[in-house]
Amino acid sequence: MGNCFAGTKHFVATADTTDLKLKCTYRLTYQPDSTDSRSLLTEDMLLYIGDSFSEFQSLNNSLLDSVVVDLEQKGGMEYLQKNGIDASVLPKTKFKYKIYKNYPKGEITVVDKILTEKYRYAEPKNLFDWKISPEKATIAGYNCQKATTEFGGRKYEAWFTSELPISEGPYKFNGLPGLIVKVNDMEKHYTFELISLKQPKEAAKVIFPSDRLITTTKIEFNKGLKDFNDNMVARLGLNASEEVNRRAKERAKKRNNPIELAE
Repeated sequence: MGNCFAGTKHFVATADTTDLKLKCTYRLTYQPDSTDSRSLLTEDMLLYIGDSFSEFQSLNNSLLDSVVVDLEQKGGMEYLQKNGIDASVLPKTKFKYKIYKNYPKGEITVVDKILTEKYRYAEPKNLFDWKISPEKATIAGYNCQKATTEFGGRKYEAWFTSELPISEGPYKFNGLPGLIVKVNDMEKHYTFELISLKQPKEAAKVIFPSDRLITTTKIEFNKGLKDFNDNMVARLGLNASEEVNRRAKERAKKRNNPIELAE
């Protein structure tokens, strides 16, 4: 599939790095179909916190990147076929984005894919107007305090800990006087909860991808992604039957609950 957007520019990133300070693993529980509470799924997500910027992505996306690099060095799909390895066993994720907070300084950069094309768009880092309440609780072993905000068409509550005075959190969330341990929207369609926190034993880096990226805006990217998902069979160039097209559209209808509802 070619570039979805007319008039966009390619951006060749430099391999900017920052020293890794913390590796946080969050468990995301989410409801992809807003009409079906039984559709709840889970996926583990990684937050790498560096000295100057952070990276957030799914665990399986990170694992898949490593597998792809290894496969490319060994010969790619030809290597899989020769060794009888089923590609279906490779790590799978519903979240292909990578979110870099404070890259560039004061901004959030999102790197995402539509099929094989990679895109980037930027937003201000100060997206959240937090209201901190006196309510406290112990979550994941940390003394936490509650805060609320609105973002992307949803109302959220978050629990942050001053025991880790880092203004960071999962997804795009940031701006509180401590690490966000848990955050969820009020309908609990999306819940991120910290399940592991580690400090690197050896020197490690957070790396911004040095890929050829297509620069766009969040609005344009979301339009292109929706168009691809709604017309996936045609966009893939498949000569499918009406029944296959119908089933693909039915599956797309069940993915109706993105984390950000409003532009």
